Amino acid sequence: MLTNRQLATVLAALRYWQRTTTHQQRSDRNFDEHPVATDGGTFEPLTDDQIDTLCECLHALSQFARYVLYDFDAHELATTVVYSSYDNAKEDADQFDQVLIVKVSLEAADVEKRGEDQLSDLPACPPILARLTGIVSWREVPGPQTGCGLDYWYTNPDGRRAYINIDQDQATVSIDGECVYRGSSSDLGRP
Repeated sequence: MLTNRQLATVLAALRYWQRTTTHQQRSDRNFDEHPVATDGGTFEPLTDDQIDTLCECLHALSQFARYVLYDFDAHELATTVVYSSYDNAKEDADQFDQVLIVKVSLEAADVEKRGEDQLSDLPACPPILARLTGIVSWREVPGPQTGCGLDYWYTNPDGRRAYINIDQDQATVSIDGECVYRGSSSDLGRP
């Protein structure tokens, strides 16, 4: 978990990295920071747009936080519980080996409330929403189509609304307008 001061330093370092290097420099294997930026050549370094997205997501962490337990050996969430405080997450984290407490952002918004009876005949919750929120009561609802890839809209009884867009191999998941996942659609499972 990062303190606000640590988060501000990470954001400043990312912006400095973005401002003082080009993507071509970052991709050069002889560049001093290349092994760090690519995890030893495991993947390509971030582009300027990807750094912008990362900074936006990191900044959102300081807005309205929730916490999850991440098992870094298994590369997945240790539980499906989303904790409202760091202290609550820490209590459960102490029962596991090799878990991190990860702060995630879920911004609350006023969304049209739907009764449980309106949701009962709709398709089941996609695994990605269950993993990101710890809630399995998400149900598909009609929503606007962007015309770019496939669009899926979901709501749950507490009124939150989720949006999943899959375009080629890229997926974006937003909850109440806040991006909570952006990456390969193959990592999602099917919505």
